[in-house]
Amino acid sequence: MSAFEKAMNEYLVHFGKPYPYAVGIGFPGSTDEENIKIIRECISTNQPVQFDPLYLDDVDY
Repeated sequence: MSAFEKAMNEYLVHFGKPYPYAVGIGFPGSTDEENIKIIRECISTNQPVQFDPLYLDDVDY
């Protein structure tokens, strides 16, 4: 099991719902390491993640 999978399991155990893994332009956590950091911060602050995409004016989606 990878470190990212372990972190996602810890999130599930802590919050009782899966980590809302979002992939795409404008979402944080483009690497496993970034997602692990986000998960650790959420667990330490006891705040589930809230993803809102960051839309950039100069990017053609």
